[in-house]
Amino acid sequence: MKFLVTRRLREDSPMDRFAALLSEEVEALRQLKARGVILEAWSPGRPGAILIVEANSEADVDGFVNNLPLALAGLIEVEVDPLLELGF
Repeated sequence: MKFLVTRRLREDSPMDRFAALLSEEVEALRQLKARGVILEAWSPGRPGAILIVEANSEADVDGFVNNLPLALAGLIEVEVDPLLELGF
């Protein structure tokens, strides 16, 4: 099943802390892409990411994205929405 994952920088997040974790975050995202978990990744034009993720359940997605460095540090908000095929 596919999921849309929206990751936004929290308004109160210190940019220096965000910058310090960014390379670690990108590497973790690359590993998930190599494993076939992340199908697509997009920038919203500001700190954060829009991801299309393949997983068996929303709980699996939560496990992937909430254990990334920026989420673990409490610097981002994560929203997960299932993508249901419209069939036309």
